[in-house]
Amino acid sequence: MREASWKSRVQIPSGACAFLLFKPEIPNFIMAKKKASRVSRKVSKRNVDHFAEEVEDLGERIGKRFGSESCDTWFCRTFGVVGPLISSVFGLLIFALIIWVIGFANFSGSSFLLTVRSFLMENIGLFFLIFLFFSYSSYFSKINRKSYAPFSPLVAAVGMCSG
Repeated sequence: MREASWKSRVQIPSGACAFLLFKPEIPNFIMAKKKASRVSRKVSKRNVDHFAEEVEDLGERIGKRFGSESCDTWFCRTFGVVGPLISSVFGLLIFALIIWVIGFANFSGSSFLLTVRSFLMENIGLFFLIFLFFSYSSYFSKINRKSYAPFSPLVAAVGMCSG
């Protein structure tokens, strides 16, 4: 009987339950209407200035790194212009070793592996030219970044077409 009388006296609308659960702690608190104090403005200005100095320092460091006109690796300093040729020859030797391993692994006489090996052997000169092209493009990109930058998209396109 007591429970029935409570339900009849209190009538809560259906949307009011959610309002009671998520009621804000501070009444009429709206972030947009709150004005920043002078202290917080000074702190934010100081933070923005500090951030601007850091970004400027980072930009100078990146400019120095990418603006250099010399190759910084020991391989470039030691071998110079002949370095890409040497790396291409080593790449070709490793490529030939892979072809030999494919031929050696073809002990069952698989026609697929035989076809792959013959394709690679017939086009080994083309693969050497591709190795040479990309070795020299990498070398020139390290030596003179500013002059190489306009040709970089062309080199990437050739790489996509040949690879």
